[in-house]
Amino acid sequence: MVELPSEARCVVIGGGIIGCSIAYHLAKLGWKDVVLLERNRLTSGTTWHAAGLIGQLRGSSTLTKLAKYSADLMAELEAETGVATGFRQNGSLSLALSAERLEELKRQATMGKVFGVEAYMVSPAEARAKHPLIDLKGVAGGLFIPANGQADPANIAQALAKAARQRGVRIFENTKVTGIRQAGGRVTGVDTADGAVRAEFVVNCAGLWAREVGRMAGVNVPLMAAEHFYVVTDASPDIPRNLPVLRVPDECAYVKEEAGKLLVGFFEPKGKPLPDHKIPDDSEFLNLPDDWDHLARELELASERDAHRLLDTVCASARELFAADWEKDLAFYEKLFGWTKAEAHQMGEAGTYQLFAAGDGPIGGTMNKHAAMPRPWWNYYINVDGIDAAKARVEKAGGSVKMGPMEVPGGQWILQAQDPQGGFFALVALKR
Repeated sequence: MVELPSEARCVVIGGGIIGCSIAYHLAKLGWKDVVLLERNRLTSGTTWHAAGLIGQLRGSSTLTKLAKYSADLMAELEAETGVATGFRQNGSLSLALSAERLEELKRQATMGKVFGVEAYMVSPAEARAKHPLIDLKGVAGGLFIPANGQADPANIAQALAKAARQRGVRIFENTKVTGIRQAGGRVTGVDTADGAVRAEFVVNCAGLWAREVGRMAGVNVPLMAAEHFYVVTDASPDIPRNLPVLRVPDECAYVKEEAGKLLVGFFEPKGKPLPDHKIPDDSEFLNLPDDWDHLARELELASERDAHRLLDTVCASARELFAADWEKDLAFYEKLFGWTKAEAHQMGEAGTYQLFAAGDGPIGGTMNKHAAMPRPWWNYYINVDGIDAAKARVEKAGGSVKMGPMEVPGGQWILQAQDPQGGFFALVALKR
């Protein structure tokens, strides 16, 4: 094990993508004795699940040059380190749902010409041609930027860290900074659980903990962590590969394709702060509890906008985060659909099937294979007297409705509901 040095020219606190980038660029500029300290493991704060959207057009010439440099850096890092960054220049498509937003996008296209970034306006039909899944309802036009794309932030950080090490940076994981030393109005080093490090410069790249680190030096860092919500669909052959990143600012959403899945992320107008006391001190690769009530409006808008009938995908979404054990909840589905225990167990074992429940009686009708909906995510089509009756039936059985009702293509109505064990499912009625 490499021993923590007693002295360095610069100490970087935080091993996310920003900390690794600063360490790398300092070394690239010729700085010696750069040390990076990470409280847990590299990328384990917020970098590991960051959006990874790569844009090259900004509000000023300087910021645009910086963004273009970042995109060029991806290829350089792969060549230098052999670590894939996942960078794909699949373009980005921004949609305007109002005349005001359309005017803003036209200004951006003009700025692109001035700053040397290819960017051009597209009609609704042209937008649909570039992204076949979108619903054109309310779309006035769009802006397409071919050089934009997406990447894997965690891999980028690992590539930066490897390149930094190759240039002499020393990186220490599981090394928490507990204090910042000062004298004469400036920093003189840091304290850690493994000892002190004297330093001429200290850089705060602590992400979620940046405010806490700032307080160690008597500095108020005006940052507040906020929960960021996103959902991931299951893979489907109906999702084209290499789709452009879709941005719908009027609906506070973005959509990107990864490995045949869709990731739908949100920047809702009323964000949800994450107070310090709700962040475990030893947390890493943290997932937060779901909050479907907070996300209901944005998710409903996204479901209507992205016509992979998010009835089939987003309603099957956060499966990675919230999958429930079917065996624990047989009684709920028995009560909801009037199944016998054997029938409920059979449905659970079926795994990739869509089923049709008939009225208030036992299960009836047919089952159709529906590979986009692995257990425990299901679409339940139910022939009750409208969606209000379906909602009452869910609640009577002990479940809860989390979103809807909303109309989906084909004149059907959908509820997103949750069973008592936390599993989510879509309940579809044939009428309102």
